Amino acid sequence: MVPPPAPEAHGDPGPSPAMNGGRSATATAAAPSTEAATETPEPPRLPRRVEDVLRAVNGQLEDAFFPYDRSELTGQALTALRRDAAILAPLLAEFPTIRIIVEGHCDERGSAEYNLALGDRRAMQASEVLQRFGIAADRAAPISYGKERPQCTEANEDCRQRNRRAHLSVVQTPDTR
Repeated sequence: MVPPPAPEAHGDPGPSPAMNGGRSATATAAAPSTEAATETPEPPRLPRRVEDVLRAVNGQLEDAFFPYDRSELTGQALTALRRDAAILAPLLAEFPTIRIIVEGHCDERGSAEYNLALGDRRAMQASEVLQRFGIAADRAAPISYGKERPQCTEANEDCRQRNRRAHLSVVQTPDTR
């Protein structure tokens, strides 16, 4: 019988079972190549420090874009939120103090009041979709910024489209356990 390899004294311990879909790192490494080709790719390994985790994950999340004057999600927006939920689910399982801010944004057309209401509908819609994809409602907080935080300020349709979005931000909250 060959003894198991000794644990390394230094370095990254690798993903925890929660970050690895509940499987150990050994089970993941031993998975047959045919199975790996049919599975959803594993999220990238994240650093252990929470600040580094937040920075890495926030850099991977995609915005969900909306048509002009609408709060219904398009197929592309649903795909982006599905991908975001797949990235976020293992992170939320491992770090109980992490929450998602679901920001609703609008382009510059319309009054501030109208855009705050539209941004709220967009944030709520994106939040509800994240729940359907397995993100607990108490872990995602919708907020509207209306037209107050544009991503782009040029007066053309490409720029306006980039502003009509739901943007996800992952933040750490105080541990209240």
